[in-house]
Parts: sequence; C-alpha cells; structure tokens
Amino acid sequence: MLGFAVAARVGALSLSGASVCPSPDGVAAAIAELAPHFAPSTPSRVEILREERIVMLRLVDRDQRTLADRQLPIRDSSCADLAKAAAVVIVAWQLDTDHWTPEIPRLSAPSTALVLRQAKPSPPRLGYQVSAALLGSIATDGTFAPGAEASLALTRWGSRWMGRLSVFGTGLRQERLGFGRYEWSRVAVAAGPSYRMGRGWQLDLQADAVLALLIVRGDAAPDQAAFNVDPGLRAGLAARRTWGRIAVFVDAGVVGWLRSQQAQA
Repeated sequence: MLGFAVAARVGALSLSGASVCPSPDGVAAAIAELAPHFAPSTPSRVEILREERIVMLRLVDRDQRTLADRQLPIRDSSCADLAKAAAVVIVAWQLDTDHWTPEIPRLSAPSTALVLRQAKPSPPRLGYQVSAALLGSIATDGTFAPGAEASLALTRWGSRWMGRLSVFGTGLRQERLGFGRYEWSRVAVAAGPSYRMGRGWQLDLQADAVLALLIVRGDAAPDQAAFNVDPGLRAGLAARRTWGRIAVFVDAGVVGWLRSQQAQA
C-alpha cells in the first residue's frame, strides 16, 4: 500500500506518518482534547505506522534513536478511538507520571471513554528523623557522667542512607589533682553518614566527625576555667523499633579524640 507522509506538531513534539487511520492530525487533535496544557519542551518525533492488524507508534529523538515504541491492536476500532488511544500513549511517554496517570482504553469497544485522572500524591522525596536521648559517658579512666543528645537525620525517600547532625554533651566529671580537684566536660557537634538495615527491627551503622568544646575548671578560685577545641571521630551502632512515626532506640558509640589534653596545677 502506497501513501504520503503527513506531519503535525504539538509543541516541540512532531507527529508524522503515512497512516490516515489514525492520521497525525487526528492524533494531535486527540492530544489537545486529552491534555490541553500538554506542551513537551524536548524536541522529539512520533512515527505513526499502520499495518494490517496493528498501529505502530515509535518515539525517536533528534538523532533518530528509538526511545520507545508501542503497538495498538486495530480490531473493530474506529479511527477516532485509535487516535485517542495513540494520544494516551504519547501523553504517557511525555507527561510526568508523578502527577498524572493515563488510563489506556480498550480498543475493542466502538466508543471508548478516555479519562486522565490525577494520581494519588506521591510521598515526599526527602524524609527526616528527629530524635532525643539520654546518655551516659564513660571515659578511659573509668569516670562516668550523664548527658543528653539531640539529632536530626535527612534521607531520600526509599534510601537506606542518611546524613546525621547531632549535638551532645555530658555533665562535669570530678578528678583529684595535687591538693585540689578539677572538673571537666565536653559539649560537641557531630556529623556523618548512617546506613539502616532491616524493616520492623532496624539496625543503624553510624560514623561521625566530631568537634567538641572541652571545658576544664579548677577549685582554686571561682574563675579558674579553661576552654579548648577537641576534634574526634565517632563510630556507633543503634538498634531501633518503629511504630508508624514513632521509634524507640538504643544507641552505643565510641569516640576517639585526636588530641591529648593535660591538666596541670
């Protein structure tokens, strides 16, 4: 069968082919009726080819590379129904499916109703987790100090990786020095990645870079205090159980301070 190629255009998308049922103009009109605001910005072309039992749709880019193809069965469908079905496929190729979901019609029916319905809102692309905890810190010399920690974790939806930022601090520890005593503590900021495993019961592997303010105070006079910056590294492991938006967790970590500190009297 011989035919002449016909072309139509919708924005940057061109429709071409020798098919007269459906014709490129008919498909363009169906697209305008189906999605009035449909205006693709990326130059591409759809070839419409009709064979004995099928209509072939082929999406190609400017370099003539095939991006997608689809076969539509002809059966007893009218040219208008074939044009509407082709319009649904073409709009589905180009439209953002996070916001719209086309319903493909059944071509066996002589008159087909096409519906372009709004999909359910997609989940947020960025998730966050806010947590607070009481902690107990044991130094290398065995002294113990209570403390607290607050953290914020950000992640892409569906990813097991998170980025964490936390602030923690402990109460003052007392130690004897010479004929007196001194107290010391750290208040720190930590940031680093975390990897989560599991679903109901979950296990988080954590690694942080830590920057702390070291506070040292003697008892010789009320104003005998010194401050210093103390960098470190922290590795941690957290076990957690989630119920909806709430989680209970137990966290254990080890901090290694990169500089040695010495108090003198």
